[in-house]
Amino acid sequence: MKKVTLKIVLLLFFSSFILADNPQEFKILIINSYHQNSPWTSEILNGLMENLEPEFPGSEIYIENLDTKRFFSEEYINNYDQLLTQKYKSVDLDIIIISDNNALDYLLKKSSFDIENIPKVFCGINHFDDKILAEYKLIYGVPEKLAIEENIELIKKLNPDLRELTLVTDITVTGKAIKKDFMQAIENYDLSIKYLDSLRLKDLIKNLESKSDKDVVIYSVFNKDIDQKYYVTNVLLDFLKLKTTAQFFSFNDFNFGHGIIGGKLLYGYGQGKAAAEIAKRILTNKTV
Repeated sequence: MKKVTLKIVLLLFFSSFILADNPQEFKILIINSYHQNSPWTSEILNGLMENLEPEFPGSEIYIENLDTKRFFSEEYINNYDQLLTQKYKSVDLDIIIISDNNALDYLLKKSSFDIENIPKVFCGINHFDDKILAEYKLIYGVPEKLAIEENIELIKKLNPDLRELTLVTDITVTGKAIKKDFMQAIENYDLSIKYLDSLRLKDLIKNLESKSDKDVVIYSVFNKDIDQKYYVTNVLLDFLKLKTTAQFFSFNDFNFGHGIIGGKLLYGYGQGKAAAEIAKRILTNKTV
């Protein structure tokens, strides 16, 4: 009898120890602007998951993809909002993590479910307006800053006689934000700029075919042409490289290994990791 009692006491002791040492469990919602097969979104998710899961192994992590590179009508967003509202109305979320502009815009301005008292962490935001921090409660994050000036300096160093740059981008929210940032940065340089953005793919190819190996092209993103046809931006880059001898540079690491010479690159993984670090501090009641 004494042995049985001792075993029960020891079991209770070790069970209490394990429970006390068990990490807290949270309900974490991640909303991506794009889809998980997008190279950029995939990198962000890797940065998030590799830094959240080991820290909170018992937590429930929900992942939603707005997929707005491929679908982006008001009707679509409204229908998706109804789905998310129904899906999470009974889920007591501890934090929401948002990647890229479209998801942040949706969550703050168009969503129907109550997020006011839920901490929100964003990453990958182009052309960030810090007024958002004052306008909304419990919002934190990692703006996305492209190394535009650093890349121009690198290009000029490698091409001292350069007089013209070509920027390839598209008509998406991301493409427009990149062009806007680029136009501001380029004011400090005595360079002529050609923008290839509001084009059909065949017209983009035609423009690039006329370039020589003395010409420089900065390839940012090209997910959608003027006819709303969708492309995987780094797969398209492989194809475009076959059509021209021009030098290609980029701002994003997902284009590395697809024919670019180089550039100071923005890493999606780093954006996800930084957002995860902020989220961990919030969930463990530390100062952000």
